[in-house]
Parts: sequence; structure tokens; C-alpha cells
Amino acid sequence: MYNVAPPYGIRFREFAAHMIRAMGGPRLQLTIPYAMGYAWCALMEGWSRLRRVNDMPYLTRSALRFLNKVMFLDGSKARDELGWEPRVSEEGTRLYVQWRRSQGHK
Repeated sequence: MYNVAPPYGIRFREFAAHMIRAMGGPRLQLTIPYAMGYAWCALMEGWSRLRRVNDMPYLTRSALRFLNKVMFLDGSKARDELGWEPRVSEEGTRLYVQWRRSQGHK
């Protein structure tokens, strides 16, 4: 498995922000204490269960834990094993999102 990433380490949070912009989403940058966010997610999950909806809230406690971690995407394996040099740009991200949508994905 290979990560398609720039030649430098990129934080997952930055990658996600690029994807959200490419999908036409708003730039959201909100900082709140982790405990408050965790409690809010727990309340939203409970509310979803009470309403018996099929879809859980967009931001769950599990997703919050994942987003709170500092992770880096590294494309060096693809470079070393395949000789592939990445060319990542905002335009490339936007084209990827268009292609995914044309394949029937959100």
C-alpha cells in the first residue's frame, strides 16, 4: 500500500482541510477544549440513538479522537519503490473530487 502525498510530511488535518475545500465545503477552524468537544459528541450520539436515525452524527467521539491525533502522510515508499514523484496541488485535489463524484461517490 502506498500513500500518495507530497515529498514532505503533511499533517492529516491539513490534508483533510484541502479535501474539504476541494469538495466545496466551508473553511472551518474552531478551537475548543477537547473535553467540551468530547461531551458534545457524546450528546449528539445519544440524541441520534434516541431519535433512532440510521446515520450517526458527522462528528462522533471516535472521529474526534482520530482528528485530535497528530499524524503525517508520507509518500516516500512510493518514491523509493516505484520511482514516483508526487505533484500535489489544490487543482489536483479538486480534479480528484470531481472524478470521485463522477464515479458515484459523495
